[in-house]
Amino acid sequence: MSKTDKLEGAFNKYLPSVISEDAPRAKKKALNESVTSSREVTGNKEETVLTESQNNEAETSAEIIEIRKLAGL
Repeated sequence: MSKTDKLEGAFNKYLPSVISEDAPRAKKKALNESVTSSREVTGNKEETVLTESQNNEAETSAEIIEIRKLAGL
């Protein structure tokens, strides 16, 4: 049996349901949005206070980035 024969068989199998449009349709479930948490999400974030060591690390990192940029790396 060649691929053409298989294709023709599949075509003949599905053609009547396509033409008559009586194909059974799957019923979709309704979207159910439920509240899983009582916490309100607003998108606002709390400000974080940087300690002196974190602030120094940030400055050092910024300096390294600037040096690399100036060096062309």
